[in-house]
Amino acid sequence: MVSYQANAPVPNNLYGVANGTNSNVGSITVFMTRDPTTNDINYPVKQRWINTEEAREWVLTGFTSINSQTTASWLQLSDGDALTQIGLPAPTGTGGPISPDADGLINFVSTTESINFTGSAGGLGAQNISFDIANYQNDVWTPTVIGGTSPGVTVYGVQFGYFVRLAAVIQVEFTVTVSSATGTGNIVIGGLPFPINVQASGNVIGSVILVSALTWPVGTTSIALLGSPGNSFLNIWASGSGVAGSPIQMANTAMNIQGSIVYEI
Repeated sequence: MVSYQANAPVPNNLYGVANGTNSNVGSITVFMTRDPTTNDINYPVKQRWINTEEAREWVLTGFTSINSQTTASWLQLSDGDALTQIGLPAPTGTGGPISPDADGLINFVSTTESINFTGSAGGLGAQNISFDIANYQNDVWTPTVIGGTSPGVTVYGVQFGYFVRLAAVIQVEFTVTVSSATGTGNIVIGGLPFPINVQASGNVIGSVILVSALTWPVGTTSIALLGSPGNSFLNIWASGSGVAGSPIQMANTAMNIQGSIVYEI
């Protein structure tokens, strides 16, 4: 065991219960390049200790003795590096979430897993901070119109899609015009930029406008986009009062389909 008992000039007085004397006399603060250990016992209670390299301050609160072995109880009072230890809602980046500059001002840094904090101390009077949502993305995508049973060949006029992603939530919009289509089965809008979250609790619903000569199921009065967990395509679902809902079927005719849906990826 390494002994540090020669570190200070003030001896410790031990009593039967192994508690150091609770001195009322001010003692000289100890300046060291390390933190105190339980072996630093040659100090009076209330002794202050400063680690000059890490800018940490300690105070001696008492002693314990087990099997004739005396140990010191040091309480840390402050940490000069505390700013870099502060946790933020955002993950840490290089150098920690917060780092002070020479003026004591701080810079915010994070990775792209959550809210992004960026900024610069900029000097006194010129501090700034900004943040944005991680995983923000907006781009175009190419929607398709095919048959669910047999894809067939679709002749497009307009084939355009756009999406905006915020973290794990995405809003998708599209416009498709078709002059002819040889597919059979349900009309399927394919090519979603991201599949629907496989852990979604159920189907996701979106709005759709369908302008064409397609025939709706008997008794239906409204239509909507319907997507299922894990899929990258949508059906056009028709429903009405007192009738069972069912998908609209493909037909070789002109179509103008516009829609929008929001879902989790």
